[in-house]
Amino acid sequence: MALSKNIHFEVLGLKGTSWSILQVLHDEEKALKLAEAKWGTGAFKAVKVVRERLNPEDGTYRTADIYMKGKEPKVKERKGPPGACWKPGDLYSYEGRRTLTRLLQTELERWQITALELTHVPDHYYRLDDTGVALQNAVQKAAIAQVKDTEFSIQDRMKDIYALITIAIDQLKEFYKDEEKIPNLTTLGMDGVIKRLEKSEERSYLLTLSIVQSFIAIKTIPEKLKAILDQLKPDHPAWVLGVADSIIAELIASPSTIRVLVGEDGTNIGKTIADLSALSRGSLTDPQGDAVMLKRLNALVDLGQMRQTTLAIYGRLAKILAGRKTLSDGSIRGDLQVIDTMIKTLRGPEDEKIGDFRLIEAIDERCARSLNQENITNYLSGEKDPFVLIDRLLQLDPLVHGETAKRRLSSYILPIVSGPDYSSYFRGLEGNYLERMKGLSRVQRTVIRSSITEEHKKKLVGQLDEFCAQILEGSKLLQRLHQSATSPALAGKKLIQLMAGGYFTIGNASRQTRDAARKYMRLPNFIEQCMEGDTDAEKAKSVMELQQLMVKAGMSDKKSG
Repeated sequence: MALSKNIHFEVLGLKGTSWSILQVLHDEEKALKLAEAKWGTGAFKAVKVVRERLNPEDGTYRTADIYMKGKEPKVKERKGPPGACWKPGDLYSYEGRRTLTRLLQTELERWQITALELTHVPDHYYRLDDTGVALQNAVQKAAIAQVKDTEFSIQDRMKDIYALITIAIDQLKEFYKDEEKIPNLTTLGMDGVIKRLEKSEERSYLLTLSIVQSFIAIKTIPEKLKAILDQLKPDHPAWVLGVADSIIAELIASPSTIRVLVGEDGTNIGKTIADLSALSRGSLTDPQGDAVMLKRLNALVDLGQMRQTTLAIYGRLAKILAGRKTLSDGSIRGDLQVIDTMIKTLRGPEDEKIGDFRLIEAIDERCARSLNQENITNYLSGEKDPFVLIDRLLQLDPLVHGETAKRRLSSYILPIVSGPDYSSYFRGLEGNYLERMKGLSRVQRTVIRSSITEEHKKKLVGQLDEFCAQILEGSKLLQRLHQSATSPALAGKKLIQLMAGGYFTIGNASRQTRDAARKYMRLPNFIEQCMEGDTDAEKAKSVMELQQLMVKAGMSDKKSG
């Protein structure tokens, strides 16, 4: 019983713990008979027939087991990176084409074609097949990635991939047999092609074939991008823009296209990053590249329907960040500022997350790489004061993104506070120890507000408080304050002023001073004794100022409990 060309049957045999494709047929009866025959040989633990039905609308397959002999093995979770193609339809998927681009980058760039063109124009495949080595190497690399950390055989997986490629090419050739079925984009224009295809169940696939066929006569990838942008309009149907999104995404992933779009020449990488970031949101207003192309691409991306195009731009940004060139003037702060501005542009006013793990990882890695010892030494050059050193490092915190980078920044701050070089200075009583306490308190609050790792933050906050508490204890500040005041109430007022002025760190130091302040505040007529001035108005003003100090010191009724 022969069925539609959109359906094929895979006969699979199980040896050990891995399934292998034994044969691919387009006839169900022949597939079932072959499966029975293979099972009868006794060479397999199990045999099954899988029906794969192609959805031409989106290039995906619906899978169903229609025959099974033997015992199905427990499926072991496959570890490692996903493979390029486990089914023919995966060749056309975004991830599948991205993998093909990576594996065949040299050939694709030399021939100025994309992976999508390779998988949709038989002549391109035959050209690749004629190279022999290039196709074999790509299949081998894909197979190795797919069977990594599994019990599957690389050789068996390579055979599977070749079989799946054969299926895909056979199905493609079926479409090309009827030349009238694929509209001529060059002759009809996009509106004419849409009119021809709008009622077809296979319209997305046929539109893809129509576009890639029109590309055959165009020599370079940038010229292909210009050609498709010339044909597209923002008010075209969603299914048309969906097809265009896939094609444009691959076209702009090419380095040659990026150079045309944003004028990337390697001399102003910060500007290139800024332009690509804006383009990913459809908001590039000051391009270095082709203004007409960018205006049209901006309009399409701004619709919010060009997800794959946006991901392609993210991929290009990730590659730039992975490079060795500086992003700005070569300073650590300048490079980090470029990345921070990029992130804010990509997130937009909605503060949404960057939805691409490659770019997220590239940001973390680049920020961490920028925070190397040489850059940090240059950044802190000439500074001796430990408070200034810590301040300068913490000033980088808002510009540092990613867990690895945050840990690295934290690792430079911690030795200044906890190491032996400055510990005697931080806890010492020589000089103006009150100002040192205030410095410890200020730095501690900056650390608390920062986004450095919680582990480092906890250590820093505790160490800074320990220094402040040691100064408080060693200087006998509370006792001396009490003895020097003309009255206990005024001693309490002076202590509250110090607390409001930020002289005590959060932790033991603030607890000791808060307890002492509460004792003073419980004195009879404490407020009245703290009044200053001769007139009622002056006294009322002094009471108001005291109450404001108490609030700032955390000693108001609400905050003090």
